[in-house]
Amino acid sequence: SMTLVEAGPRLLGTFDQALVDYVTSFLLQRNVAIRTDVSVVAVQETEIEGHHSTTAVLGDGTQIPFGMMVWSAGLEPVELVKQCNLPLHSNGRLQIDGFLRVQGTGGRVFALGDCAMNEDHPLPPLASVAEQQGAYLSECFNQSYKDQDPDQLGDLDDDCGSTLPPPAPVPPAAWPPYPTFLFQPSSTFRYITKGSMVGLGMGEAVADMTKADLAGPPITGFMAFVMWRGYYFSRQFSWSNMILVPMFWFKSAVFGRDISRF
Repeated sequence: SMTLVEAGPRLLGTFDQALVDYVTSFLLQRNVAIRTDVSVVAVQETEIEGHHSTTAVLGDGTQIPFGMMVWSAGLEPVELVKQCNLPLHSNGRLQIDGFLRVQGTGGRVFALGDCAMNEDHPLPPLASVAEQQGAYLSECFNQSYKDQDPDQLGDLDDDCGSTLPPPAPVPPAAWPPYPTFLFQPSSTFRYITKGSMVGLGMGEAVADMTKADLAGPPITGFMAFVMWRGYYFSRQFSWSNMILVPMFWFKSAVFGRDISRF
């Protein structure tokens, strides 16, 4: 048996309610027990008459014995960020502005990903955010800063040092799936919400396009599965992976997943 424990009031908290209901029904039909509004507060080990067992203790006192637990927990800033002596938010993330520049550094130190946060426009610590921020900074460096002479700016610790000017407008990292020309270039970073997808196994998935920048309807079933696989395939950056990944998909579909490694 399998039990899914979610501390929030529902599964897929940011998804459209119709998709949440679809996924919940999908899991219940496959005999997956779902517990919401409760969290795991402890894991206990017991040994009775030579039999070893482990038990998950929930916040309401329920005990669930298990053989394997998959735990998905939050992140906290790494020690490097804590010790870098740069301005931090109360959550431990670096303070940055709309140009991804760390506050108080004259615009010459940049930070991206889940180690940084713009208080005026906070974004979730997701890989898609970091990916678009990286693309934005690469455009800024290539277009605006590649000919900048660091010696002309002075020392970073020098109060008389010059401030690096803002970059020229750059297009947001909308592709894939959206063509870049659909969005106006901006000198500040703009995050493009492309929707959210969850794979549910062979031939099943959900795609929430209701909150995307180019909004669409919620999608379920095989069409969402094709979208999920298509986007995954588009993120392969080598010809070898583009060839191998479909081969692995075909092998899994015909022969099933490998459950052992040699």
